[in-house]
Amino acid sequence: MPQRPERSERFVCARCAYLEGRIRVEMQRMRFGVVTHRSEGYPGGLRGSVAVGWRSISVNLRPRNGLTAGICSGNVWPHGGAKIMNPSQIVLKLVVDAVDQTLELDSFEQRLMIQKKIYLTQLSGLDLAYRFGWYLHGPYSRELTSDAFRAKEQIDDGEDDYERETLAPFAKKLTKRAKTIWANRPDDIDEDDWLELLASLHFLKHIAYMGKNARRDFDDIWKALIDSKPRFKGRKGDGRTAWEQLGRIGLLENKLLPAA
Repeated sequence: MPQRPERSERFVCARCAYLEGRIRVEMQRMRFGVVTHRSEGYPGGLRGSVAVGWRSISVNLRPRNGLTAGICSGNVWPHGGAKIMNPSQIVLKLVVDAVDQTLELDSFEQRLMIQKKIYLTQLSGLDLAYRFGWYLHGPYSRELTSDAFRAKEQIDDGEDDYERETLAPFAKKLTKRAKTIWANRPDDIDEDDWLELLASLHFLKHIAYMGKNARRDFDDIWKALIDSKPRFKGRKGDGRTAWEQLGRIGLLENKLLPAA
């Protein structure tokens, strides 16, 4: 016998919202860590349950050959037994394409560029719900790494769900704005270094804890960056150029890109 719902709430997945034509889902939070969800827009309604975790309320259902799929974290095996791309992986693939990045993960530089471009893209207001911490090479998201490898694995196995999806118009507009963040790269700075400098300077300016008396001006931020990234020692000029780029687009005064 199903448990009586403690309350009923309506959610829209933070990632699926960026796709066109998504089915809205009503979810009821149940006792004992179970969520029951029902589609509004599919004949007969669709029901299922997933374990409650910090991502569990980001659930979205969509029909695919009569099957239900779309838990926004982890891979999905519908009743047919075939593993398909989940919405998080689809959205990631479409956004990576939109910001002129390939979903190639063979080299460290390729993985770094995906991390930094997604970090910077979220500053446009396109929040993909990836959360970043500070690592040796600046802002890093383990969940993003996991989604990227899973999406690449699915594509390599012939999965093409993403080809039947498109970003919503407002999401396309935000990805276009995001590309202005890493524009104006000097010819003598490699793209991966440019992205790492921009993302790291922004993170240290707005997110990282630097002590109660930190000024968070360029010299203060640069010292913190060099302490963590000694390979940039002697490249203060490159750092200042990246700092000035952030200032031009409003990301020194503001954590997110100001409205156009």
